[in-house]
Amino acid sequence: FENIGDDPELSGKGKPLNLDEDSSVPDEFRSAFKIMKENDLAPEWVMVAKELDVQQAKIIKQLKARHHDYQQGLSRADTESVRLNVERVWEGQKHKLQTLIDTYNDKTLTYNLKVPTGIPHRHLLRLTALLEALERD
Repeated sequence: FENIGDDPELSGKGKPLNLDEDSSVPDEFRSAFKIMKENDLAPEWVMVAKELDVQQAKIIKQLKARHHDYQQGLSRADTESVRLNVERVWEGQKHKLQTLIDTYNDKTLTYNLKVPTGIPHRHLLRLTALLEALERD
Protein backbone atom coordinates (compact mmCIF):
# COMPACT_ATOMS: atom_id res chain seq x y z
CA PHE A 1 0.00 0.00 0.00
CA GLU A 2 3.00 2.27 -0.23
CA ASN A 3 2.39 5.56 -2.02
CA ILE A 4 -1.14 4.58 -3.00
CA GLY A 5 -2.14 8.26 -3.00
CA ASP A 6 0.59 9.02 -5.51
CA ASP A 7 -0.75 6.64 -8.19
CA PRO A 8 -1.42 8.77 -11.31
CA GLU A 9 -3.71 6.03 -12.64
CA LEU A 10 -6.05 6.25 -9.62
CA SER A 11 -9.50 7.20 -10.97
CA GLY A 12 -11.22 10.05 -9.18
CA LYS A 13 -8.01 11.27 -7.58
CA GLY A 14 -8.57 14.67 -6.01
CA LYS A 15 -12.36 14.51 -6.40
CA PRO A 16 -14.95 14.11 -3.64
CA LEU A 17 -16.04 10.56 -2.91
CA ASN A 18 -19.47 9.56 -4.20
CA LEU A 19 -21.00 7.94 -1.16
CA ASP A 20 -24.38 7.48 -2.89
CA GLU A 21 -23.10 4.36 -4.64
CA ASP A 22 -22.71 1.90 -1.78
CA SER A 23 -22.05 -1.56 -3.20
CA SER A 24 -22.68 -3.12 0.20
CA VAL A 25 -26.35 -2.08 0.11
CA PRO A 26 -28.54 -4.83 -1.36
CA ASP A 27 -30.25 -3.91 -4.64
CA GLU A 28 -33.73 -4.23 -3.11
CA PHE A 29 -32.89 -1.45 -0.61
CA ARG A 30 -31.08 0.99 -2.90
CA SER A 31 -34.18 2.57 -4.41
CA ALA A 32 -35.84 2.89 -1.00
CA PHE A 33 -32.72 4.53 0.46
CA LYS A 34 -32.50 6.86 -2.54
CA ILE A 35 -36.13 7.97 -2.09
CA MET A 36 -35.61 8.46 1.63
CA LYS A 37 -32.49 10.56 1.04
CA GLU A 38 -34.18 12.72 -1.61
CA ASN A 39 -36.99 13.47 0.84
CA ASP A 40 -34.74 14.13 3.86
CA LEU A 41 -35.99 11.01 5.60
CA ALA A 42 -34.02 8.52 7.61
CA PRO A 43 -34.66 5.06 9.04
CA GLU A 44 -36.61 5.09 12.28
CA TRP A 45 -33.59 4.10 14.37
CA VAL A 46 -31.63 7.12 13.08
CA MET A 47 -34.45 9.49 14.02
CA VAL A 48 -34.82 7.84 17.43
CA ALA A 49 -31.07 8.20 18.02
CA LYS A 50 -31.35 11.94 17.37
CA GLU A 51 -34.30 12.19 19.76
CA LEU A 52 -32.32 10.30 22.39
CA ASP A 53 -29.37 12.70 21.96
CA VAL A 54 -31.68 15.67 22.60
CA GLN A 55 -33.39 13.96 25.52
CA GLN A 56 -30.07 13.00 27.11
CA ALA A 57 -28.75 16.55 26.78
CA LYS A 58 -31.90 17.89 28.47
CA ILE A 59 -31.56 15.41 31.33
CA ILE A 60 -27.91 16.33 31.88
CA LYS A 61 -28.70 20.05 31.75
CA GLN A 62 -31.54 19.67 34.26
CA LEU A 63 -29.42 17.49 36.51
CA LYS A 64 -26.62 20.06 36.58
CA ALA A 65 -29.04 22.91 37.28
CA ARG A 66 -30.89 21.06 40.07
CA HIS A 67 -27.61 19.88 41.61
CA HIS A 68 -26.28 23.45 41.52
CA ASP A 69 -29.47 24.67 43.23
CA TYR A 70 -29.06 21.95 45.86
CA GLN A 71 -25.43 22.90 46.55
CA GLN A 72 -26.35 26.58 46.77
CA GLY A 73 -29.22 25.78 49.13
CA LEU A 74 -26.95 23.79 51.41
CA SER A 75 -24.35 26.53 51.48
CA ARG A 76 -27.00 29.06 52.54
CA ALA A 77 -28.78 26.84 55.07
CA ASP A 78 -28.22 28.55 58.38
CA THR A 79 -30.47 26.31 60.47
CA GLU A 80 -31.17 22.61 60.68
CA SER A 81 -34.77 23.09 59.54
CA VAL A 82 -33.61 24.99 56.41
CA ARG A 83 -31.07 22.26 55.67
CA LEU A 84 -33.74 19.60 56.05
CA ASN A 85 -36.01 21.52 53.68
CA VAL A 86 -33.19 21.79 51.10
CA GLU A 87 -32.66 18.02 51.41
CA ARG A 88 -36.40 17.36 51.00
CA VAL A 89 -36.57 19.51 47.86
CA TRP A 90 -33.44 17.79 46.47
CA GLU A 91 -35.01 14.36 47.01
CA GLY A 92 -38.10 15.52 45.08
CA GLN A 93 -35.89 16.81 42.27
CA LYS A 94 -33.99 13.52 42.14
CA HIS A 95 -37.30 11.66 41.88
CA LYS A 96 -38.35 13.83 38.91
CA LEU A 97 -34.97 13.31 37.26
CA GLN A 98 -35.23 9.55 37.79
CA THR A 99 -38.60 9.59 36.04
CA LEU A 100 -37.02 11.35 33.04
CA ILE A 101 -34.15 8.86 33.06
CA ASP A 102 -36.57 5.91 33.21
CA THR A 103 -38.38 7.25 30.13
CA TYR A 104 -35.05 7.76 28.36
CA ASN A 105 -33.88 4.25 29.28
CA ASP A 106 -37.13 2.66 28.04
CA LYS A 107 -36.68 4.39 24.68
CA THR A 108 -33.00 3.39 24.64
CA LEU A 109 -33.82 -0.27 25.19
CA THR A 110 -36.28 -0.18 22.29
CA TYR A 111 -33.68 1.58 20.14
CA ASN A 112 -31.07 -1.07 21.01
CA LEU A 113 -33.46 -3.81 19.88
CA LYS A 114 -34.17 -2.09 16.54
CA VAL A 115 -30.72 -0.85 15.58
CA PRO A 116 -29.10 -2.83 12.75
CA THR A 117 -26.24 -5.21 13.43
CA GLY A 118 -22.94 -3.39 13.53
CA ILE A 119 -24.35 -0.16 14.98
CA PRO A 120 -23.26 0.28 18.61
CA HIS A 121 -25.92 0.08 21.28
CA ARG A 122 -26.56 3.09 23.46
CA HIS A 123 -25.82 2.96 27.17
CA LEU A 124 -28.52 3.38 29.76
CA LEU A 125 -28.34 6.34 32.13
CA ARG A 126 -27.99 5.82 35.85
CA LEU A 127 -28.79 8.71 38.18
CA THR A 128 -26.27 7.57 40.79
CA ALA A 129 -23.45 7.43 38.21
CA LEU A 130 -24.38 10.86 36.85
CA LEU A 131 -24.41 12.33 40.35
CA GLU A 132 -21.04 10.74 41.15
CA ALA A 133 -19.61 12.27 37.97
CA LEU A 134 -20.99 15.69 39.00
CA GLU A 135 -19.42 15.38 42.43
CA ARG A 136 -16.01 14.58 40.87
CA ASP A 137 -16.11 17.66 38.62
